[in-house]
Amino acid sequence: MATYVLKKSLSAVTDADIMEAVQARCRTLKNEFVPAITSLFRQQLKMDMSIDDCDARIFRYYEDFDGIAEDNGLQGLIGTGNESDTGYKSRLKARCRLLVDGRQPPVLKA
Repeated sequence: MATYVLKKSLSAVTDADIMEAVQARCRTLKNEFVPAITSLFRQQLKMDMSIDDCDARIFRYYEDFDGIAEDNGLQGLIGTGNESDTGYKSRLKARCRLLVDGRQPPVLKA
């Protein structure tokens, strides 16, 4: 990694360099492919109405959302990240729009 990714000598590499490279890689799309995000979440993200506790149901919904985003390499498009990152506000707007649009069953949209 030091030689090929960071282009530094092994002795010059710091933990911060490694973390920055790993985070940059995690925020990129898999194979540079942008999936149809809305349809992806519409197909895979469902509210589990079998969970009785409302708070637990919502928590599971958010966990499932994060899991779908991570599995498809979408952190760069809809990940929370750091507030100082460029595009932070637009990423959160897109994230909220997907979360609201994907609620199931339709009675919850009212």
